[in-house]
Amino acid sequence: MQPKSETTMRRVSGEGVGGVQIFDVEGVGAKRFVDSHFEAGSTKGTGGLAYGRLMDGDEVVDECLIIRKSDHVRLMLHGGRAIEARMQRLVEGAGIFIESDAMESRRKSLVEAEANGALQKARSVQTVLFLATVMQGSLVREVEGIRRFLAANPSLHVAPAA
Repeated sequence: MQPKSETTMRRVSGEGVGGVQIFDVEGVGAKRFVDSHFEAGSTKGTGGLAYGRLMDGDEVVDECLIIRKSDHVRLMLHGGRAIEARMQRLVEGAGIFIESDAMESRRKSLVEAEANGALQKARSVQTVLFLATVMQGSLVREVEGIRRFLAANPSLHVAPAA
């Protein structure tokens, strides 16, 4: 059994061949991994979104999008088993622990699980980006904000959804 690293990688998109595959790298080594393997082509995005290339030394592995946060990076790569295998080799070479699907399924909320299912059927970049934000918790945060608002304003009458 591989020892648990301070940094983990998990596959967010579904298994198998698709147009896009998404990986999350989380922990203290996420920034170091990106600094070592990502060459930015454009940072004209919001929320840490950047376009560029995933690199293995001087060799381009894939053109990709990333979303950076302090110790969390989401990499959105093209689909295909060859790119997946290269990503896995880069991650393992960096000493990053790869979470299994069983570990991941225990961590997912219902919203994330639904978004993951929809991601496997996504047909456009816009849909993938929307689902990526949902999977980062944006929808859950909005719902929690509404719940807090309603709890703070008990005199409001809100009819249940039909």
